Amino acid sequence: MKKFTKKIITSCCILIAISTVANAQASRKSTKAPFIKSIDSFVNSGFKHDELQDSIALYAINFRVDLIKKNDGKIEIAGVSVNDSLAYKLFPSYKKLYTIDYKSVIGTRKKASLIIPILISNISATAKKRYVKNDGSDLIEMNAAVNAAFAIYSTIKYDNRKEANISLYERIYKSENYRAEQDFDPNKVFLTPYFIKIVNIQ
Repeated sequence: MKKFTKKIITSCCILIAISTVANAQASRKSTKAPFIKSIDSFVNSGFKHDELQDSIALYAINFRVDLIKKNDGKIEIAGVSVNDSLAYKLFPSYKKLYTIDYKSVIGTRKKASLIIPILISNISATAKKRYVKNDGSDLIEMNAAVNAAFAIYSTIKYDNRKEANISLYERIYKSENYRAEQDFDPNKVFLTPYFIKIVNIQ
């Protein structure tokens, strides 16, 4: 258990470091790369919240775009996948990710995977709430918060609705092929997380 705790602490530190570096890099660049603008448009205009009328206050999903550089220098999109199939319903226009120019992502590498993390906060007054503070505001259960923090960067499959309240220890170690370093290898490029807040569901 101590060993697992150390892994969690290490993972959290890595997540914070990645986020900090990503934000620092973003602040130094006054203009966004063209592919970032395309992904911004995909996230902002393609989101459908109809599937989220339940008690979960925090959803963590990510899209993974696998890229391969051919011998002639052209970039091939080998596939687009998600950590939770719910993402396909929330972003039905996900096939737009196949139409973006990712040259600046892959750079000099032969292959790369672009991870697009998205954190969704459901604070709508009409959504069912399981945990609330004395003032009625959201109180997120600890396991759900830890799972969301991990899942936003991890490519391990994650069912937001079924696994939010399962301990991270159980969720990770039931994945037989899990390796801690698999989510932080040099061929993976993580974008700064997108944050979507749902304030009203009709």
